[in-house]
Amino acid sequence: MKSYKSRKISTFIALFIVISLISMLAACGGTTNNTMTTTTTTTASTVDPFAKFDPPITVKMGYAPGESYDLNEGETYYKNVWMDLFATYGIKLDVLFVVDQTQEDTKLRATIASGDYPDIMNLWPVDYQNYSTTGVLADITDMYPKYASTYAYMDYYYKTDGGNALNACYIDGKLHGIPFLTNPYDYIDMLWIRSDWLKNLNLQLPKTMDEVEQLALKFTNNDPDKDGKKNTFGLAIAGKTFYLPEAGLAGFFAAFDAFPGFYNYGANIYIKNPTGSDIIWGGILPGMKDALTMINRMYKAGTIASNFLTMDSAKIIEEIQAGKYGMYFGPTWENYMFSQIVKNNPKADFIQIPIPTQTAGVNAKPFLRNSLRLVQSVSSKCENPEALLKMWCIVSKITNDSIKDPQLKYKYIQGQNGGTYQGYLAYLDTREPLGSLVTSENVKAAILNKDPSSLTAADKVVYDGVMAYDKAIADGTYDPVKNEADASNWLLKKMYGPGSSEDTVGMLKAAGSYTPSMYQGPQTKAITDYTADLTTLTISELLKIITGQQPVSNWDNIVKQYNEEGGSAIYKDINDWYKAQPK
Repeated sequence: MKSYKSRKISTFIALFIVISLISMLAACGGTTNNTMTTTTTTTASTVDPFAKFDPPITVKMGYAPGESYDLNEGETYYKNVWMDLFATYGIKLDVLFVVDQTQEDTKLRATIASGDYPDIMNLWPVDYQNYSTTGVLADITDMYPKYASTYAYMDYYYKTDGGNALNACYIDGKLHGIPFLTNPYDYIDMLWIRSDWLKNLNLQLPKTMDEVEQLALKFTNNDPDKDGKKNTFGLAIAGKTFYLPEAGLAGFFAAFDAFPGFYNYGANIYIKNPTGSDIIWGGILPGMKDALTMINRMYKAGTIASNFLTMDSAKIIEEIQAGKYGMYFGPTWENYMFSQIVKNNPKADFIQIPIPTQTAGVNAKPFLRNSLRLVQSVSSKCENPEALLKMWCIVSKITNDSIKDPQLKYKYIQGQNGGTYQGYLAYLDTREPLGSLVTSENVKAAILNKDPSSLTAADKVVYDGVMAYDKAIADGTYDPVKNEADASNWLLKKMYGPGSSEDTVGMLKAAGSYTPSMYQGPQTKAITDYTADLTTLTISELLKIITGQQPVSNWDNIVKQYNEEGGSAIYKDINDWYKAQPK
């Protein structure tokens, strides 16, 4: 399986991954009880998505597992339960290669060059664009609507983002693959605040960014942790990696309607021009200088650590867990990164709020990233290209059914010990894109109605954790230092319960309080040629302005340089694509 970045996973990040998997599976409760038939029935508009191929067909595959991927005992990539399952539908898998994850792209390109390559492939969008126009991939334009109109979950899945990712996969009006979606709402930024520090200083939540600045000063100067020492800071920033979600600056800039972010899957952020009909890089908006003015002022005042430029994500996580910072910007799952804090200090607590603006009562509209991650594609040499769609339906049905059937889950998804990568053998990923948000809604409804009976087993785990946290607080027995369960339940409460970060996400989603990515097109030559250098330019110059090495007024010169050194070429490409899209 492709990975966007390699990173050492701590115990707490691993916990988040497990909980996320539970959540994503839990949200897939609706299943389709189709029975397998022995003939494929196709009309002009519909198909039976679970019909057996008769005679059977062969589908070539290639796997690239990560170093930590393990399978159930007795399973291999050449003989396993998923192979047996697909065989019952008349699909025989022929494994061409198994290589390490780091070699996947190289191996796949080599096999394509040789002419003997897999029938089913997970491709980066840039590779999908290339292979769609060079005859490597099959055309499934007419096949997809037949499956989506018949199989409700497929139709639902590709509408969770408004159809944006699917639309981006149409190249010159032709569809050659279907996207694997991620949940973009999981990355909406919010402001996290040490609520115990607010109580210690008898302070209220900030309603404007000016109040955020004042709060940062008090968290720095007024001994909010009551240890008698001046050893705290108002705002945490990972200076070396401020473009990433962990204590990054995207949320801060969003408060001023500016979007110079760089973590949208390797591409700069392109949004709708608020004063025009085109799409633009969000770093050219006038709010940039207002944001830079405030953050430079905060740096000079000492509310940001003087050595923040030396800190990467790992270091800032360590510092926050040590109780040195009162605020940070980050997405809904950010609390998982800092969960050790309650073991270090059981009185520590965070509250998250929508990002304020300069106007009281008006929330910022943080960036909403693309939902498209990979494109699940089919070879032009495959004699039965609809196999991709049929296999997707089969995988999704097993994934959905496994929520309420532990034996299916152990056999096909997580393995008996809950930690294997059995699901990777299916190769296609069909999990509920909005899993964590749906889980939160289910849990909150069960709490409100005082009835968890309709929850799936996975949602019930989350519900039990939230209720156990509330009970421990009410009983006065909450002690995350001595009781690991209390620390875990604190995490579940903060992410899924009433008043949680997912609650905030749900509110922002319902109100449309976000700034969506408007470019979901191909990786053009200009984007490929210029993005890396432009990102380096803007990151370095932003940091110089924040730390006072350059005046805020210099940002106008940076924007000019940005356009001259490739930004204008990218602007043309993305707007040529945008104008061609149906409105």
